[in-house]
Amino acid sequence: MFRVTAIIPLFNHQAYILDCLGSLFVQNCPMSIIVVDDGSSDGGWETLKSGCKNLKDYKVSGTDEPAEIKVGNYNNLPIICVRFSKNYGPSVTRNYAIQT
Repeated sequence: MFRVTAIIPLFNHQAYILDCLGSLFVQNCPMSIIVVDDGSSDGGWETLKSGCKNLKDYKVSGTDEPAEIKVGNYNNLPIICVRFSKNYGPSVTRNYAIQT
């Protein structure tokens, strides 16, 4: 069986991020999740971190971006959370997630 990776670009949608993750949790296939916060200013990053467990810092050397990467799980689904320090637009966030 193959594994699905859900890519979630996040920009100022704090109110919806945990519902989005919850909808993935009820799916019936092996899955991992990559969320890329594109410089949100509405508290979406904090909400994302509060909804996930066992988040650990992942270090990236030699670059200022992404500003922060955390690896952990959401209801036993592997999750990678990435935060950019400013808004780069949807294509950058999606391309970054695809390369992760």
